[in-house]
Amino acid sequence: MTDLISVIIPCFNASRYLKSAVESIINQSYSNLEIICINDGSTDETLDILETIQKTDSRIRIINNPRNIGLIKTLNKSISIAKGKYIARMDADDISHPERLEKQLIYLTANNLDLIGSYCRIITANGHLFCYGPNSPCSEKAILWTSLFESPLAHPTVFGKKEIFDKYQYSEEEYAYVVEDYELWCRMIENGVKVGIIPEYLLSYRRNKGGETFSKTTQQNFNHKKVSYSHMTQLLNYEPNKTVDLREAIYGNNSSINITEYFEELEAIRNTFYQIFSPNEQEKIEIDRWILQKKILLLQSKILVGNLNLNIIKSFINLSFRQSPHNILENLFSRILWIKGKFIEYYEAHT
Repeated sequence: MTDLISVIIPCFNASRYLKSAVESIINQSYSNLEIICINDGSTDETLDILETIQKTDSRIRIINNPRNIGLIKTLNKSISIAKGKYIARMDADDISHPERLEKQLIYLTANNLDLIGSYCRIITANGHLFCYGPNSPCSEKAILWTSLFESPLAHPTVFGKKEIFDKYQYSEEEYAYVVEDYELWCRMIENGVKVGIIPEYLLSYRRNKGGETFSKTTQQNFNHKKVSYSHMTQLLNYEPNKTVDLREAIYGNNSSINITEYFEELEAIRNTFYQIFSPNEQEKIEIDRWILQKKILLLQSKILVGNLNLNIIKSFINLSFRQSPHNILENLFSRILWIKGKFIEYYEAHT
């Protein structure tokens, strides 16, 4: 395989982590790359760092925006100038596995897909392991299912055909702000783009609290719900019950959500989905496991804030033991690792 891959790295005030991020692409096992780094009007040393790194590797292309134009316009600009047959996304504060691009190219072509993502590790600001990212379902209809509620692909892990990015691009409409990736994946899926996930940890995603994910949470939640509801209408012709805040519920963020309404809404959406898309048995297993985990997460959030209603506790225990022993241990390990990560993050912030 010798096709050119264009790696897009938008950079805005990224001096703290930029060198390690770009070097993780420079050192990829797949070498036929162009590394497009767009400095989006940074006011720190981002441009100086890029120019220094460029002297060591001719594959790096630096584009300098004289003023900040924002992530969405920067991404679309990068797509328009990319010369590769494939495009890979990368953020200026993350780290790619050395074989990421090679493995993604092999997986995409072998499975006749248009766009893929991968699993990712979550790291702290200083690069220590925080936890492992949630492992989204990987089968075709299960990915379709998760796209109704959340982004099925972790944005910086994305790899796909340039022709697909050229055709759809990121929306510059207000409703896509801070959810530009989720909106794009939904639009692609609605138009028949074949999406997959390689079930390997090929990127370390940094919990950078200076990034938009942390600083624009309210706007992100609002826009995410608009995209999600629109996507359900397009795919299922289903009008969701908007008294149930599905986004907050599936992340266990709102302990005041009515559990009965939430469970009934999930079941109604699942029944409609099954009627339309007829998933196979393996896909049903992945979807049912996803639903079970989301139910447990909300019950857990209620218990953690002191809502010790007997029915809630009984439901939590019953649902927890409906999981396989392997999944119970996996979830327990994930929770312990997450708690450990929070302690590490706290220590980093106070030393």
